[in-house]
Amino acid sequence: MGLFITLLAQLGEKEAYAVRSSATAEDLPLASFAGQQDTYLNVIGKEAILQHVTSVGLRCLPSAP
Repeated sequence: MGLFITLLAQLGEKEAYAVRSSATAEDLPLASFAGQQDTYLNVIGKEAILQHVTSVGLRCLPSAP
């Protein structure tokens, strides 16, 4: 998470970003379906960005039994 915070500080926390899923099944050698599970547009601010990154990351994990 430290690298993410560093990059965000360099790019600017007040810029709008897109946060989207990218699971292994969404990125194939000949096709990309990134964002098929979740996509959030115009996310602004460190807290909002971290919230959406965490949300997208957790949804891409397999469900617990």
